[in-house]
Amino acid sequence: MIEAYGASNVGCVRTNNEDYFLVAPTIGLYVVADGMGGAQAGEHASKLAVETVYELLEKLGRRPQMRDGFRRLVAAFEESNHRVMDAAASDPSLEGMGTTLIAAMECEDGLIVASVVTAGATNRTATP
Repeated sequence: MIEAYGASNVGCVRTNNEDYFLVAPTIGLYVVADGMGGAQAGEHASKLAVETVYELLEKLGRRPQMRDGFRRLVAAFEESNHRVMDAAASDPSLEGMGTTLIAAMECEDGLIVASVVTAGATNRTATP
């Protein structure tokens, strides 16, 4: 059993907080994202990424075995990246937003920790 809590601080440089975290011990999920410092809409990117991971993993209803948990966590990270990029592409005020993302997921047979340095932040170019 993991004992966890979350806290965040805007720090000394910025006026807004681009951090977003989730502590969900009932499903064994702990996620932290930090919107990219100075990037446009980093606070939106971090919230969207964390909420996407939670949305996809809370549907499990149980703690998976590590092999399945790893597969599902990677898929949730990939989907969060797609959603951040899609949001940025569809709204000029969000263009260029990105976030770091790290998660710990309790499984029946262990703990998985995964991270990505930036989700989103890549400009997509449409091809005909």
